[in-house]
Amino acid sequence: MIDRALKYLEMLAPDTPRNVQYIEGVVAAGLVAIALTLGWYLSKYIGPKLRHLWEARAGYESELAGRRIRDMTRRATTFILCGIFLAFYPWHLIARWSFRSRSR
Repeated sequence: MIDRALKYLEMLAPDTPRNVQYIEGVVAAGLVAIALTLGWYLSKYIGPKLRHLWEARAGYESELAGRRIRDMTRRATTFILCGIFLAFYPWHLIARWSFRSRSR
């Protein structure tokens, strides 16, 4: 799938240098942006549900716990998706750096 996407990008801009590392870097940055967006979306919509579940089980309300659950949801989603993207394709150096620096 990624090979087809890279060939499609080369067809769109045939005059650009054909350095695969730069093209993969752009694709990897796009995938990281998708992972960050999905992490934000899940933390916004699933985080409050997890907070309510936590408060029901713990028996008290805590604003700090709600923020931490939301942050953990966002970070865990981003980390897992970046790990899947990193394991999915043999990325070159620039793309690999993009995944690792954004998931920390």
